[in-house]
Amino acid sequence: NLLSLELQGNGLSGEIPEELNNANKLQLLNGAMQYQYSFQCVASDGRTVNTIFSKGDPENGYNWGLMGSTLGDNVNKWKSMKGLHLFDNSITGTLSPALGDLKYLVFLRAHNNAIQGLIP
Repeated sequence: NLLSLELQGNGLSGEIPEELNNANKLQLLNGAMQYQYSFQCVASDGRTVNTIFSKGDPENGYNWGLMGSTLGDNVNKWKSMKGLHLFDNSITGTLSPALGDLKYLVFLRAHNNAIQGLIP
């Protein structure tokens, strides 16, 4: 029953979990800016936390962001999807023709990745 998942700028790294493909009521997925993002926040104990994520080799203290072929044929399960915000990551592969079947999709923001091919 998940409608919106907002994870922008959290410094996440790795592939988007396969289980998320089964969130068929999902209307907004925002996993953008997992690197090249700078923000200061205040923790509950009052400490200031600086969250700076830079693209590069994780073994050297950097972050690849979200990876894998997130926008493959599995997107056809997201029948209610209105917005996909996945820019500034390391997503690879081609965009599935199934993206063109998402009749409610208004926003597809996937720039600054390693996606190839045509937009359906």
